[in-house]
Amino acid sequence: METRQVVIALCIVISFSVPAKAADPWSKQDIALEAAWIGLNFVDWAQTRWMAKNDWYFDGQRHKELNPLFFEKRPNTFKVDTYFAVGTLLHVGVTHILPSKYRPYWQGVTIMTTGYCVGKNAHIGAGLNFSF
Repeated sequence: METRQVVIALCIVISFSVPAKAADPWSKQDIALEAAWIGLNFVDWAQTRWMAKNDWYFDGQRHKELNPLFFEKRPNTFKVDTYFAVGTLLHVGVTHILPSKYRPYWQGVTIMTTGYCVGKNAHIGAGLNFSF
């Protein structure tokens, strides 16, 4: 499946979820946890862009993407940007649709997972690339 097809499919899914009336109002905790995840995700995005811009070669060796949701081991910056942009929208959408009692669990797991990825990227020497 091409990146464009994935983006179109995800947009369709999101468009059907927006009018859902099941969403509970967001608490201050929900907002704070989502902001924490978005911040970590943005750092992960910048690290992954940096790796893609350096052709996945840094610190004297060649690296590869370990996320199984990427369809290749060394995606280019367009694919990295598409993945993170769509992933951010999906995360906010899932958080919104979840009943309020389950949101902290979802957000906690994704904060820990993304935090682990950011730490691992930093450990192997990945820099940051915020220029788009």
